[in-house]
Amino acid sequence: MEPQQRYMCDKVGGIADYLVTGGAGFIGSALVKSIRKQEPSAVIKVVDNLWRGTLENLRVPGGFVIDLARHFHNVDLTEVEPASQVIGCARTVYHLADIVAGIDYVFANQAFVFRQNMLINSNTLAAASHALSHVENYIYVGTACSFPKHLQMTYTPTALSENQTYPASPESSYGWSKLMGEYEATLQQKRPDNRLNISVLRFHNVFGPGMVWGAGAQAIPALIFKAINVEEVSKSAAILDVFGSGKQYRDFVFIDDIVQALLLAPSAYGKGVVQIGTGRPVRVDEVAHMIARMIAHAFHKKISPRFSPKGLEGDRGRVAVRDRAEKILKWRPHTVFEEGLALTFTSVAEGMLRQHGALPSLSFPPASTHMLSRLRDWTERIQANMSQELTGLSDAAFTSENREHKTNSRMHETKKFVRLPPTNLSISTTKQHSKLSSHEIRQTSPPRVLVIVVGQPRGGEYAYQSMEKYLLRPHRAHLATFFTSVSPATYLQKIARYNWIVPEYHDWFAVLDSVFATCMSSTSVKEQRALLWGQGQGGTKFMGRHDNVQHSTSSVILLAFRWLVQQKMLQLGLMDQYDAFVFTRADEVHLCEHANIGQMLKECPNCTWFQEGEDYGGISDRHFIASTKAFFRALNVTNSVLCESQLYFDRVGNLEMLIKHYMTEQKLPVRLFPPSFFSVKRQRDSTRWSHGVETPESQAFGLRIKYMGEYERACKQCGESMSTTLPKLVLVNTSAP
Repeated sequence: MEPQQRYMCDKVGGIADYLVTGGAGFIGSALVKSIRKQEPSAVIKVVDNLWRGTLENLRVPGGFVIDLARHFHNVDLTEVEPASQVIGCARTVYHLADIVAGIDYVFANQAFVFRQNMLINSNTLAAASHALSHVENYIYVGTACSFPKHLQMTYTPTALSENQTYPASPESSYGWSKLMGEYEATLQQKRPDNRLNISVLRFHNVFGPGMVWGAGAQAIPALIFKAINVEEVSKSAAILDVFGSGKQYRDFVFIDDIVQALLLAPSAYGKGVVQIGTGRPVRVDEVAHMIARMIAHAFHKKISPRFSPKGLEGDRGRVAVRDRAEKILKWRPHTVFEEGLALTFTSVAEGMLRQHGALPSLSFPPASTHMLSRLRDWTERIQANMSQELTGLSDAAFTSENREHKTNSRMHETKKFVRLPPTNLSISTTKQHSKLSSHEIRQTSPPRVLVIVVGQPRGGEYAYQSMEKYLLRPHRAHLATFFTSVSPATYLQKIARYNWIVPEYHDWFAVLDSVFATCMSSTSVKEQRALLWGQGQGGTKFMGRHDNVQHSTSSVILLAFRWLVQQKMLQLGLMDQYDAFVFTRADEVHLCEHANIGQMLKECPNCTWFQEGEDYGGISDRHFIASTKAFFRALNVTNSVLCESQLYFDRVGNLEMLIKHYMTEQKLPVRLFPPSFFSVKRQRDSTRWSHGVETPESQAFGLRIKYMGEYERACKQCGESMSTTLPKLVLVNTSAP
């Protein structure tokens, strides 16, 4: 094929020598840095949608390891067109991108994980093998999770070879999806028109500095994070809860050894699957006790692991037969587990401290307040020999073979083992920073955000998936759902950190009656209800207005939810855990990324931000954002209305006017922002509003638009429409509640 017939690549930064999918992730970024070190002039591209990866992973002293403007591509590989063009403009493709997280996430999102990974793998391989692409070499990375469940059901260590994946029966959808990726790569290799050099590496459990330790973290960083943060409540040992019996074992491979295997991958072109593992089983209870000893040594804190034999633990164990890796790749591991664990422990500890004053997020949360001073002391005491000190705490776990391996490794690679993250952190190591209060530190950081979705779950997958893509992910926000009873659980409930349920009251006024009962008033509950809403349930007057008012019962429900949310925040102490809150509904379809919450709070930290439009003489009641203090005061409208009704009686005629009057009366500053979302319903959704507007465009997605003006504003704000945005969403189950 002549060069001019291939893809023109100028628009995507030219032709890359190497392209790494998932290159901003833990393994991918380590590979990119290693390639750069070996080939300083190579053109390296990274494809990553930043679902778990971060651009910070690509940072090196003096900047970034690649030219972000030209060679970083924020591409969702589940979408065919963008994947095709970018992937096709490289000579060697390392395909590491997938959807994976901790075991609890995988088992809670089986269908989503499987579908996403199948699309990612198939689209990437199709793009690489396309007749017009420039790709010559293709390295696919699989997982030991693909081994059959029945081979991993014993606590007695059993070594597995590459050919034992069939008959296939992985325990999780993640294992299935990655096995199908191996199978598809093998099929491609057998095609008569195949021109790719293909190698397939199957990784066992990878660990090391740089791992995510927050939401969805894998076993080792999750345990380290939890162990450091667990608070001593008495003189006895603090409890470290561990999933499973602790008897389950894994073959843990250090990140440096994994990168070396990837660099040797060309040796495996056309030679089938090669698994990468150490051949040494390490039990989870061993890991937990090693971490406990490290905690005692570093922080003088005693913790005691507590296991839950009936809890989720996944496969009981797997360990690699590494014959093919040694024969084909000439690869052997060089980092024994204890050394790697010491380095990982140090990395997580430093990272937790760093995140307290820099970029707190779901993936990299900060340390809890009670651990700050100990983390500062630990960071200041880190020296080159600290990893060896920590490693010494676990020597009893070595077999004689491992002791010899460890000794030889230290003789030949001492510098490698004592390489620790730099200690010249911009926070915590100076007296000035050590005096900062928790509140002061938060002000320098992007806000920790909790999105609270209330009411009935309506709108379906288009609403749920667009909220995740355009609100939750960009802000790395946690999610809380506060729904009336629904079965089965919705997608939002499956991804939420908090799921709260309230009964579908026949009489929602009962909630407000409970609130009024707390007021210092001589008026009875019955008299107050009649005064504010009329004699009947729902009444014909609202806040003293004697004419008919639409949606009075809906207003009561929303006032009730504001009070219920306020009580949950108090009950769970959420004001101390988050910097900003979003109060919203489940039936909003987002057309593009939500307005930047951090920028809002920076511009006006004491303001409550409401969406423009649909205000009906007041302020829209559907969606608002505020910092912790302002948010709690905004929610207090329910208490104020019921306990200080004289301020509102005869003055307002709907909830929008009520909210505006309350904010004005309480002298609470208000700002408006243009919405990037609009309200919808499906045909089967039960709503208290009218049938809405059905256009040919909305009909194509089975939706009705509540307010056309709101939809038009969102289209204008985003430069998008339903027909351009919604097809890009990957829906898990369109028949979901």
